[in-house]
Amino acid sequence: MPTFEWNDETIINSYGFRVLNSGGDFSRFDSNPVMQNSHVNTTAMNLGSWKNRVQEGFKLKGDTVFDSDRDSVKEVEGQVERGFIKACSMGLSMSWDDDSWQKAPDGVWELAKWTLMEVSLCAIPSLSSALALYDKATGALIPEDELKMSLVQLSANEKLKKPNNPEMEKIILTPAAMSAMLAAGVTAPDNASEISRGVEKLQVDLTAAKSGEVAAKKKYDDFVKLQAETAIDAEILAGTIVKGEREEWVLFYIDRPELAVKQIAKLSAPNKLNGLLHNSEGDASVKTADDFEKLTDEKKLAFKNGNPEAYKKLF
Repeated sequence: MPTFEWNDETIINSYGFRVLNSGGDFSRFDSNPVMQNSHVNTTAMNLGSWKNRVQEGFKLKGDTVFDSDRDSVKEVEGQVERGFIKACSMGLSMSWDDDSWQKAPDGVWELAKWTLMEVSLCAIPSLSSALALYDKATGALIPEDELKMSLVQLSANEKLKKPNNPEMEKIILTPAAMSAMLAAGVTAPDNASEISRGVEKLQVDLTAAKSGEVAAKKKYDDFVKLQAETAIDAEILAGTIVKGEREEWVLFYIDRPELAVKQIAKLSAPNKLNGLLHNSEGDASVKTADDFEKLTDEKKLAFKNGNPEAYKKLF
């Protein structure tokens, strides 16, 4: 029954803070002291449980109790007994409430109020990285980048609450808001004017971005419409499409350009001739030589090539 060291409150973890043993709430854990494999919350990854939780000086420890009836667990248990797995990692539920955090005299943040959810075996042989944090409100694991940004926020909020900022009793910025301000070129704000400047800059940037988006969309839409009109007008001139159907074809071409091209290609030669004869108002048909002479040269050629027998009858 190997004993594992869960936490050493004198060590700064990889996120940049310490976890105080005295701030732990163990009531939930003690009722179900689950031992998981690398914080994977499934029954398949349950390795057993912990017993003999004890605090010795600055260290928090516990003994392993493996579910040895399972082959997958036996494998991990063997690695522990042979000394290949030596580390564990606490899974803590925490929040960003003021009373959950405190700053030590050396300037390091300390988590002073937390709830132990589970303790996992892990392959990382260092307490400096052996920690998983769950959001108290949602129960979800907190990503490392979000956690580090929230620590920056803690420092910023601490500055805002200092006596030299009497107009600010308390200002809390979410990690997303802090990220947006940093992206806008505003460093961790320490007074109301800095926050106002950051918000104003963000508003200006947002307005400019929206204006640019609207202008770009209009330019694109105008280009697409011009392209469609040019293509359809060319087909009308060629006699493929009847002039009276121009607007319908233009809209069709804008909405489904590839399909419009395919449909135009399927139009037969007789349809093209019919289009040539009907695209000019008053030229519904050619029945006499006079009707023929009224056509444009292009339509005359189309009529002659498309209706050789009718052309012979006229002349």
